[in-house]
Amino acid sequence: MVAVFVGFLAGKNSAASAKLSERPQKYEEVVATPETESLLEAGFVHLNGGDFRKAFLDFQKALQGQPSLPGIDYLVGYSALHSGEYSLAKEALDHAVSKNEMEAESRVLLALIALDESANEKNASTQMTDPLVTAESEFRRYASTHPKSAWIYSRWAEIHRQRGSYRTAADLLHKAVLRADPDENLSLLAAREVLNKLQNQPAKEAPSTATITSMKGDEALGAALAALQNKSSSDAVLFLERAKEFYSPRVFREIASDKAFDEYRADAKVMKILEGTSMKSAQP
Repeated sequence: MVAVFVGFLAGKNSAASAKLSERPQKYEEVVATPETESLLEAGFVHLNGGDFRKAFLDFQKALQGQPSLPGIDYLVGYSALHSGEYSLAKEALDHAVSKNEMEAESRVLLALIALDESANEKNASTQMTDPLVTAESEFRRYASTHPKSAWIYSRWAEIHRQRGSYRTAADLLHKAVLRADPDENLSLLAAREVLNKLQNQPAKEAPSTATITSMKGDEALGAALAALQNKSSSDAVLFLERAKEFYSPRVFREIASDKAFDEYRADAKVMKILEGTSMKSAQP
């Protein structure tokens, strides 16, 4: 009987050990060293300032000093992408995917790179798969696993705006607004909604400057684009200056780089307020 009982315990212990071995192994927590933390902080300062090249150099140094730090490959890839270093970005993002670190975010950026590269290729029409279809597939996957993310819908909308699909963009921007952080992201998304609406249905006449002092940020921004559409750049500058009062420097940099203003950048008056504020759309 004792032998049977001991055998029973041994069997239970063996089964328990087998179950434990089947559980996912816990990864050892890796904390940034003081040197790495300093580089990370500098990198984020440069990101927020729109200097992606310096941010990339900071994150790359952090990677070299502490390659095991979770998420560092993504940061290198992200900053490299916005610096125009596509090859370096793809290498870093592929590495992030292989390590299962910020995989969903990395896949989205890789899809965006492929989409951008296809637009510059002469033989894009002969590709086996449509890069836009692939990108949208990644967007849907990301959205399904990040249901509160406003960024993914905002970026998705921008792609359709660039292609003139303003109605689709409007639907996506609405989804983004519903998910936006009320502090800063919401103001940027509201601004893009206004610009997108005017791109879809251009204003028939320039708005009056008589009520400019009572306008809120998105109202002044819409008035600025409407004035530009009706060849009234002097009034547009006044509206832009009014709009600028309502946005943080970071948000206004994003607004100033919006595609809606591209055809008016040759105007010296407009460029005077927009110059030096160019910044690509970024993920939080």
